[in-house]
Amino acid sequence: MLRSIMIQNYALIDSLEVRFENGLNIITGETGAGKSLILGALSLALGEKGSSRIMRDENKQCIIELEFRLEGNDIKNVFAQNEVEYDEETIIRRVISPNGRIRNFINDVPVTVSDLKAIGAELIDIHSQHQTLLLQNPEFRRSVVDTIAGNSGLLEKYGKLYSELRKAEKNLEKFEENLKNSEREFEFLKYQYEELKNLNLKESEYDELEKNISILSNASEIKEALINSDTLLSNDEAGILTFLKQIDTILSRIQEFFPSAKELSERIKSTRYELKDISQELFTLEESVDSDPEKLEKSIQRLDVLNSLIQKYKVSGINELIELKQNLEKKLALTLEPEEEIIRLKGIISGLNTSCNSLAEQISRNRKKAAEVTENYVVTTASGLGMPNIRFHVAVEKTEGLTSTGYDNVRYLFTSNKNIPAGDVEKIASGGEMSRIMLCIKSIVAKHRKLPTVIFDEIDTGISGETADKMGEIIENLAGYMQVLNITHLPQVASKGEAHFSVYKEDSENATNTCIKKLSKDERVLEIAKMLSGSDITNTAVEQAKTLLHK
Repeated sequence: MLRSIMIQNYALIDSLEVRFENGLNIITGETGAGKSLILGALSLALGEKGSSRIMRDENKQCIIELEFRLEGNDIKNVFAQNEVEYDEETIIRRVISPNGRIRNFINDVPVTVSDLKAIGAELIDIHSQHQTLLLQNPEFRRSVVDTIAGNSGLLEKYGKLYSELRKAEKNLEKFEENLKNSEREFEFLKYQYEELKNLNLKESEYDELEKNISILSNASEIKEALINSDTLLSNDEAGILTFLKQIDTILSRIQEFFPSAKELSERIKSTRYELKDISQELFTLEESVDSDPEKLEKSIQRLDVLNSLIQKYKVSGINELIELKQNLEKKLALTLEPEEEIIRLKGIISGLNTSCNSLAEQISRNRKKAAEVTENYVVTTASGLGMPNIRFHVAVEKTEGLTSTGYDNVRYLFTSNKNIPAGDVEKIASGGEMSRIMLCIKSIVAKHRKLPTVIFDEIDTGISGETADKMGEIIENLAGYMQVLNITHLPQVASKGEAHFSVYKEDSENATNTCIKKLSKDERVLEIAKMLSGSDITNTAVEQAKTLLHK
């Protein structure tokens, strides 16, 4: 339930805080006192659009805070779905800065406006007289029946399967469309694949070609460098190895009386062995390097081919060419076996169609049962609201094919006269009749949805007398299931409340301020008496008010 609302710096409201009761809360006040302002602030707190223009003082923040007590209401899953931590004592706060920036909080944690709307929709249902237009909306009519039928779980399961079905159908449509140009596409893919396949591409080939071209292009210079290096090492008369051998011989002569010479001699020998290996490697390398113009030409040609393909296929290197070849091979495999793929996709679609139709049939059966419940409730309830001859029928009609919500279209057929056949409610019913039908529908939906709070905003416009008293009873009965806030101008309805609040304007020297207060028992008698007789309260009106309040 909504425990309290706090409003600061909103339109004609400087600062206002009110705590509501469980059951039926009545809100009254003269036209223009600001009842709609309080409702507007509440809607803003639940995610409706706002701007800095609604601020009373443009230099201050506008703050609207709602406090809820959610004990006994099974809505934890809504918080979980929106990744918001659940608390039985939940506070929603919306802050609008002078620069127009809006911040949203649930239990002091920042949330997105979509999260705020999703959670707010499960906490409060606001119904005004303008909402009768919803009766023209096919989606609303269907959602009413689904709520009463308890179809939410089935619809969620159906929705996932329907989405998969549409995806599979699109895949088949796309595949069949591609097959229209399959022959030309096949030849083109085949040409690309064969071109890449015949090259026998290897991952390291490009680097090796560049290396070989560099060596072959400079073969003479390389051979000369290797030969000269080997000569300097191994020349019998003046090579480094010859000199090192001589040094080793000289040092061996003094080893007997100069021990350090032995260590040096060993190091010289080690160096000689290493240099001998180097000399042998220089010789081997020199033998392997040939000046081969034909081989050089082939390597250059091969590298040119690879560079041409890299540019042609707009890839970064040979590895991507190899990957492209593999992808082409897969595409060709599908192109070669189109019938098998079509059979596979049609099999998936057939299975999903069967599953969707099975669920849609179950959903439809539930809707038809719920339609009867809705019809009976609306007829029974509306009969006491000044429509004794009402006929109301919820028509659940099968659509030509599956839709995102099954295969049903829902129509509301209505007449309030014996001699006029029933027709679509949005075409036949008057404004007052639509308001009363909407109240009936809202009340049965509210019971099935088990919302914590429902707000009625002057839905009793155009109603009086016995009908008004009956409407009050309906609203009072609804308050036995949930908290109800009812903005009304009818004394018969106002008298049904467990708590009564009056909205009024208070003038100061510089400004007008909207205020609200909870009425005491005596104040309530006077308020209802004023609703009965106007500002000039008579003794008769007071006595009538006491009668209505059972005092």
